[in-house]
Amino acid sequence: MASAIAVALVVALVVVLAYPHSVAPVDTADVAHDESVLDVVKPLHYVALGSSYAAGADTADVVDLRCLRTGDNYPHLLARALGLSLTDVTCSGSTIADILNRSHHRHALPPQIDAVTATTDVVTITTGGNDVGYIGRLTGISCANRVTSSDTVDGLQCAVGHPRRPPAAEEYELLRERLVDVVDAVRARAPRALVVFVDYPPVLDANGDLCPAVPLTPDEAFSTVRTYDGLTFATRSAAATSGSLLVDVAGPGTEHTACSPSPWVNGYRLPVPYHPNLEGRDAMAALTRDAIGAAGLLQRR
Repeated sequence: MASAIAVALVVALVVVLAYPHSVAPVDTADVAHDESVLDVVKPLHYVALGSSYAAGADTADVVDLRCLRTGDNYPHLLARALGLSLTDVTCSGSTIADILNRSHHRHALPPQIDAVTATTDVVTITTGGNDVGYIGRLTGISCANRVTSSDTVDGLQCAVGHPRRPPAAEEYELLRERLVDVVDAVRARAPRALVVFVDYPPVLDANGDLCPAVPLTPDEAFSTVRTYDGLTFATRSAAATSGSLLVDVAGPGTEHTACSPSPWVNGYRLPVPYHPNLEGRDAMAALTRDAIGAAGLLQRR
């Protein structure tokens, strides 16, 4: 099973507390006809949309092998922290098209947006990296730099070849528009839902400082930082344009790059290179919880 998970990972990556003795008993017949009571008792419905940075791709606690989705990804951690009822349809390798209007190209899964309904209260979105080839390109370059006479590292396949070119400026504008499209689609289905963009923690700092965990040349590091900056700007711009809540992971993440003493993302480590580790997933959940709490938005649902 462990080997199956490892191979699949490589492919996919190119609290209401009750106090029964302190409150008066409630007549269940009355509750059954009192929607206001039911609204208090039932947890809010939370749908998580996105690709691998949301799915939490890792080799442990995999709950959906097709999507490399883990039980300790940030949506699961957030749902536990806030007592939300979670529908997690995040999927590694997905793009915005897989969220909006097509079955996932590898697994024939329905579009992620289908999980959003009129009863959905909270939606998080972490996506766009695959649309601009961010991690796929970074992984391909790193592989080519690490492998000389073999196409495997530690017995795992590594795709040596011609990595995707860096995105052009117009691709980031298209990405911004498509991210706004996701919000529009959510609100068409769930007009009352709180929509939250959670951006990506960075692999490198703004200077592109390198270390053995990130086998790039200085030029490749510069290009990687530019791609990340474009992805982050598109996400923030889409949040502002659509009036969505933005969770800033990029800012605090600069102190936790793959080359830092306390990284939130793995370095080039197969089978899950350049993705949030457990500390990173914890941080994404905590930052999202705090942003939602600070905005006081859930109390208005």
